[in-house]
Parts: sequence; structure tokens; C-alpha cells
Amino acid sequence: MADIVGNGNRYDFAIASHVIEHVPNTLGWFRGIHEVLRAGGTFNLAIPDKRYTFDVNCPVSTIGQLIEADLLGYSKPSIRQMVDHCVHIAKIEPGDIWKNQIDPKGLAPYNGEFALWIAETQAKQIAQEGQYFDSHCWIYTPQSFLSLIRQAVLLERFDFEITNFLNTEPDEFEFFVSLRKSTDPASREALKMRQITAIDTFKRSIEHQQYRAALTAGHG
Repeated sequence: MADIVGNGNRYDFAIASHVIEHVPNTLGWFRGIHEVLRAGGTFNLAIPDKRYTFDVNCPVSTIGQLIEADLLGYSKPSIRQMVDHCVHIAKIEPGDIWKNQIDPKGLAPYNGEFALWIAETQAKQIAQEGQYFDSHCWIYTPQSFLSLIRQAVLLERFDFEITNFLNTEPDEFEFFVSLRKSTDPASREALKMRQITAIDTFKRSIEHQQYRAALTAGHG
């Protein structure tokens, strides 16, 4: 990232709206943003919640996939990332699941009966020609995102602190995350403790929201 913006340039603020899911190497991308922010700088993200988008039938991403992409230095969507995207995305508009109480399992594939054929054709083009095919490389729910970041923190592969987390609201299809580059030159263990504490606090908040929503629905 520093090579793009200039090695001497540092910024107070960065924003990425519906970008993270397209980035082949998420952990490397986070490091790049962290590098070009000043101490105390903020990085705000808007992230699609798979439960309410055409990713609804896609499996959530795993820490193994994140580490693989980082260690192999993905700069383009891999064959697996592209194939999973092409095969699993569903024919539905963002937010429609809220409106119509649709059963995701009954949704047709976005690419219809040609999904597998398209995926294989594009996979060959990636393997043989290094083609780039835009894909949702990463699939998240609010809880799964926090769980992955927690694992990355434990592995010391994530340097930001989460300062705010807004869960997906009813009738919406995205959640919001605010990250901060630490100003404290404390030890790695002290940073890790603050990171884990914040993540666990936000996870409990989401669980409480889900519990209250279930109670409300039960008395509706």
C-alpha cells in the first residue's frame, strides 16, 4: 500500500465500503492500510452480511483460508475463491430476504444451470493465463467476522483495535466496523489483550441483541 500512496505519506482516515469481500488477501490488505495510517488513525469498513445478500448460500470464510491467502500472497482471486463465488451465489437482491421471508435453500443459483460450466471455464483461464475475475473472496456474518479477527489477533496477524461495531440492522444487509491504529507503544501482549477484550465485548453485544430479537419475535 505504501508503494501506491507514497512511502512518506501517512493518513488520518481510511474507508472501505463493500471492498473487503473482493480483496484476495485480507490480512495483507489490513497490514497495508495499517502501514499508511498515522498512529491513532481510523479505518472504517462497511461489510455485506451474507445472510441478506446473494452470498446467502455461501459458506462463511475460515481462518485457514485467510492464512493460506496471506502466506501465498494472493493478489488475484484464486481458483477456489472464484469457483466458490460463481457456484454458490444466489439470484436475489440485497435485503429481499428481510422483505419476503424467503427460504434461502430454495433460491436459484445466480448463474443458473451454467454456474458450474462458467466456474470451470474461468478456472482454466486463471490457471493458464492468470486472468482476474472479480469475486466475493470472503464471506462474513457479523459474528463470523469477529471470530476470524479474534483468531488473527491470537496469531499476531492483525494489528488494529476495534473501536466500534454496528450489527446489521433490520431490513439492511451490511454491518459496520471502526478500526484504530494504536498510539500506545506498549508490548504486543498488552495490545493483544485490548484487542481480545474489545472483540469479546462486541460479540456479547451481538448475542444479546439476537436474544432480545428472539424474545420479541416470540411475543409478537
